Amino acid sequence: MYFIEAEGADRVKIGFTGGDVDERRRQIQVGCPFTLVTLAFFAGTMRDESRLHARFGASRCASGNEWFLAGPALRTLIRDVGRAEPRKARRVAMGAA
Repeated sequence: MYFIEAEGADRVKIGFTGGDVDERRRQIQVGCPFTLVTLAFFAGTMRDESRLHARFGASRCASGNEWFLAGPALRTLIRDVGRAEPRKARRVAMGAA
């Protein structure tokens, strides 16, 4: 699971990859006019991704995509995940910490 920000656009992509997060960021960067920055990541599942998409659904930028407005609740979650010990980051993200 990752949170990637489009700098200057106030948008964050909430996504899942089974591979390297930096490689995924580079793939997304192709054709994107904004500089992309990985804010936080944790070992998660596609189900976790779906849950986070539902949790922040009201701030989704467009139907069916994985970009969300970077509001206070999302920024707080990202900050907390980034500060958590790696083995606890998923619990923090999913609200079980």
